[in-house]
Amino acid sequence: AVKAYTINGAYVMRQEASTGSLEVGKWADFICVDQDIFTVPVNQIALTKVLSTWVGGVEVWRSDELPVISRLEEALVAEDQLRLFPNPASDFLTVECPGQQIRRIDLFASNGEWVWSVNGGNSAQVTFTPERLPSGSYFLRARLADGRARVRPFVRP
Repeated sequence: AVKAYTINGAYVMRQEASTGSLEVGKWADFICVDQDIFTVPVNQIALTKVLSTWVGGVEVWRSDELPVISRLEEALVAEDQLRLFPNPASDFLTVECPGQQIRRIDLFASNGEWVWSVNGGNSAQVTFTPERLPSGSYFLRARLADGRARVRPFVRP
């Protein structure tokens, strides 16, 4: 019964010719969520929000938190808005995203392991001291109030 509802669902519904796997010419049902499923801390899995649901190649539901980008230029401008300085950062690190509110900042070690979080306070600029971090390379993920996330590398000397 478990196989019927999971890996063999397309077979049970007699739709294995068109659905059931990620192959060329077949439909894929999927959801888009607001967190990276490979790096989300275990204690935050329940906080994951669904942003979009696709069934049979058609978007059937979309959250108001998922932004619509109508032009490539808008996407490129949005991608370049997040700035970190100074980088490398010893005494303090400032994260700035003009015109956006930073909700939360997560820090990850170079191996992808979550290290630390900072509340952004819905401000366009957040400054914190990374003195608790050992020297090394890190990734900073800023979660914005509009639901988007931006990732930037930084170094702690």
